[in-house]
Amino acid sequence: LNVRIQKLIRNWSISSSEIVVTPSDHLKEFINKTNPKTEVLKINNGIEITEFKRNKTPLHEFNILINSRLVVQKNIHLVIEAMGSIANLDINLKIIGEGGEFARLEDLIIDLKVQDRVKLIGKVENKLISEYLKTTNLFIQASDYEGLPHSILEAINYEVPILSTEAGGCKDLLNNGDRGFIISSPQNKNQIAEKIDYIFENYDIALAKAVAAKKYIQNKYNFSTQAQIYTEALEKIMKK
Repeated sequence: LNVRIQKLIRNWSISSSEIVVTPSDHLKEFINKTNPKTEVLKINNGIEITEFKRNKTPLHEFNILINSRLVVQKNIHLVIEAMGSIANLDINLKIIGEGGEFARLEDLIIDLKVQDRVKLIGKVENKLISEYLKTTNLFIQASDYEGLPHSILEAINYEVPILSTEAGGCKDLLNNGDRGFIISSPQNKNQIAEKIDYIFENYDIALAKAVAAKKYIQNKYNFSTQAQIYTEALEKIMKK
């Protein structure tokens, strides 16, 4: 019932709006199907582009990061289970975020006996996220559903290689694997573990993809550019 009510509110909001703004082609297509009469404008999420350049780090320690709401559709449990099947003890995982799955994920870490390599960090202030990204070797997003995750853009901004599903706008960012590594649907722990092992063993390839991804977002996802597009859209509405 709760979901049905939320869908009714969503559909009413769409139909009563002059313009709906969405960050991905996937969501734009969805809104067009929901209400074909509504004007839909795609504006990418934007970030402040840094001048950070990643050096090839010695792989005596391989740091994986997840920065996400801890909810079921993010499939964070699959990444933890993948860690349980990875033999390489130099590979570790940090999970930033909070949400209803926290306790369940905490129990899973204990059950799999991976406490030494998997850490639930909890909530971290936005200004501190960059410090984690600077020392991260791989960013993972295994979600079933996404719009366009700001967390992935932040990771790309620091030239962190990406392992992600193609949900929502992630497909545009990955570009068939040219700018990252793809978790195919349906996701499972074995596939994720194999991808992590491959990236660890072929880190030069991963870094090349990360550099290509950074180059791609510099214009298309630059905050200043996207803010200007928003400004022009609002001015157009006000002139009607």
